[in-house]
Amino acid sequence: MKPVETRLLCATALCLAALALSPLALASGGEGGEGGEGGEGGESGEDGGGVFGSFGDSAHIEINGTIPATCEFTTTPTLDSVGQMVTGNITDLGNLGFTCNLATSGAISLTVKSDNGALKRVGGTDTVAYQIAWNVQGSTNVFATIPTSPAPFNLLSGATGVEQLGVYRVKIIGPTVGKTAGAYKDIVTYTISP
Repeated sequence: MKPVETRLLCATALCLAALALSPLALASGGEGGEGGEGGEGGESGEDGGGVFGSFGDSAHIEINGTIPATCEFTTTPTLDSVGQMVTGNITDLGNLGFTCNLATSGAISLTVKSDNGALKRVGGTDTVAYQIAWNVQGSTNVFATIPTSPAPFNLLSGATGVEQLGVYRVKIIGPTVGKTAGAYKDIVTYTISP
């Protein structure tokens, strides 16, 4: 048993002696780790500390757009003739309607004008007086002569996309007896804006 113990003691003494001969190696034991991958792992630990200490950022981008307010005539009368003119006759030409895109119903501006102020014979000077009634938004058979200069009036826009529709009627009020035969014509023009 003693020989074994002696060898162990000798091995220990030799190790101590080797360390004693190299005090610098003992003092800088970390450098011994550089020869292996363990030393590099220490450097990675320092980089990891930088990642844990960072933070992100965000960007807010506002995007805007507009849709202009519009009103347009979406239905026009399907007929354009009253046929044979007889004083007092009323003819339905069809429907006249418009649609707006306003968020809330409000007053809109319209104008109306006539080219001739009456039905005028094509190629001549004879005229026959007439009146128009647009039965829209509760108006019923309120006939009026259309002037040759734009006459302003107002209606309600209605809800967005809801067409405001009404029957368009023509009433012959002027005398037709004794007038020159032929085709009589006039053009009525409406404008609309929100």
